[in-house]
Amino acid sequence: GSRRPWPGRAHEGRCETRLRLERREGLVLAVEAGGIPDPQIELLPLPGEIALSLPGPWSAFTTADRPAALPCPGDWSQAEGWGLFTGTLRFLTDLILPGKTGGQPIFLDLGRVGDIAEVSVNGQAAGIRVWPPYIMEISAACQPGVNRLEVQVTNSMANAYDGLQLPSGLLGPVALRAGRQAAL
Repeated sequence: GSRRPWPGRAHEGRCETRLRLERREGLVLAVEAGGIPDPQIELLPLPGEIALSLPGPWSAFTTADRPAALPCPGDWSQAEGWGLFTGTLRFLTDLILPGKTGGQPIFLDLGRVGDIAEVSVNGQAAGIRVWPPYIMEISAACQPGVNRLEVQVTNSMANAYDGLQLPSGLLGPVALRAGRQAAL
C-alpha cells in the first residue's frame, strides 16, 4: 500500500471528503483527531455527463493482427463463426478531442464488456477492468486532436468449454464522460 494526504474540508465541525473505489477495491482512511484538512489537495474527479459518444467506426483484430469482421460495439459470440471463440480481440478507433478541455478530467465509459477490458490511448496503458463499472480516467494519455483508442477484450472460457455463447466483446455503448468536481 501507500500513504498520502487525502483531500477533505472542515464543515460544521466535521471532516468531509470524497471517495471513489472500484469494485472490490479497499481503502483505509485514517483521520487524525485534531487534524486540519489541507485545502491545497484537490478532490478526486468523478465521471460526469456524457461528453462524446463513440459508436465508431471501430476496427477489430485478432492478437495476431489479422482483421476480424465483427460488430463493435457488439457481441462477437453472436457473429457467424465466433460463437465458441475464447480469447482476446483488439478493438481500435480514433477519437478527436477539442484543443481545450477546460482542464476537466476525461473518463472512458465502455458500457458493457464481456468480460475483461484493457485500454490504451495513444499507445499508453490507461487501465484494466475485470468487472463493471468499466469506467476509467484517461486524461493523462489524451492530447488535443486525434487520439488512438485501443480496447483489448478477453472473454470467458465458458464459450469454448461449455458452448454457452456468453456475451463477449465490447458491447457498449462506449462514451467519453467529462469529469466533474461535485461539491461536498
